[in-house]
Amino acid sequence: MLGAIVGDVFGASYEFRSFKEEDFEHSIRLAISLTGDADTQAAITGGVAEAFWGGVPEHLEAEVRKVLEESLLEILDGFTQRYRT
Repeated sequence: MLGAIVGDVFGASYEFRSFKEEDFEHSIRLAISLTGDADTQAAITGGVAEAFWGGVPEHLEAEVRKVLEESLLEILDGFTQRYRT
């Protein structure tokens, strides 16, 4: 289990470092397209990319909000209200 986690972290950091010249969305798409645990790698890459570029692009956030259930939107909004500066 630990080996898989380490692999995901190294994979995500490679993806981000290799393509940080592009943009947030490109980094996430690359993480998803590579073999392995795509959702975990995309989540890790997304966290790093969000910190690097100062947030999730508005158009991506709007698309995600369209498909999230109400209960998940409430969690997201609560988290955002508490931690976003």
